[in-house]
Amino acid sequence: PLWSTPCGGGYSSCVVVGGKVYTQDRKDELERVLCLDAEKGTLLWAYSYPAGEAWKSVEYAAGPRATPTVIGGRLYAVGGAGKFFCLELP
Repeated sequence: PLWSTPCGGGYSSCVVVGGKVYTQDRKDELERVLCLDAEKGTLLWAYSYPAGEAWKSVEYAAGPRATPTVIGGRLYAVGGAGKFFCLELP
């Protein structure tokens, strides 16, 4: 492996666009969209939001189950409770 990094719960896969890796996870009471450097694996930024009650009682399944999509400078994601949002990428 070239690198690895820890992440929280969920079943999100990764998408690689423009030298960056995007994924989602749940850490404690927050769900997050993570942006990592594709070459080094370092965290570039994270967007966090309250996870809510979705899957709170099932630890192994806690977290998002969707993979972010990047189109035209925007990232689209769906959280574990079905919250859909769009982020403008820097």
